[in-house]
Amino acid sequence: MSYQPNPFVDPTQRGFELPFGCKNLNDLPAKVGQRLLPAPAGVQAGGMSAIRSHIGYLYEVKSPGLVLVVTYSERGALFLLSYAQERFRLTLLLHRGSTFLEEAIVELFGDDTLETGGKIEELQTLYLPLPNFWGDAAQRVIDLLIRGYGVPEHARLLFHFQEKK
Repeated sequence: MSYQPNPFVDPTQRGFELPFGCKNLNDLPAKVGQRLLPAPAGVQAGGMSAIRSHIGYLYEVKSPGLVLVVTYSERGALFLLSYAQERFRLTLLLHRGSTFLEEAIVELFGDDTLETGGKIEELQTLYLPLPNFWGDAAQRVIDLLIRGYGVPEHARLLFHFQEKK
């Protein structure tokens, strides 16, 4: 007996639980990025200009327990900005072979930021120091997104403040 599709389910149509334009869960992240879906609760969506206000707030509060998460899922950008040990820093993951990202990091943060003994692991966590002035820090984050990840200036980013426990 061969496989018989369910006559009541049309696989070319979206499920009733999914938003318009999504045929399956794989379509969902792209629709979030196209502003067709609202951001999840506690997460704010905004463009490159919103980076300045969020980083400004982080610098103003200067709380060791507060972390700003900035994401752009279409290019795999995930940044954690925090204040610890009397300085601000940017934490990100670096994949081996990310040539443009490596070059942008060296240009923006200095030659010694990628000292790994010559070889980068498959996936490496980088802790990059940020300038003391929030405007300079915001510009470096914007430049890193554009030059290192190729994020377009009109991109929709997701921002979330989280308290460390």
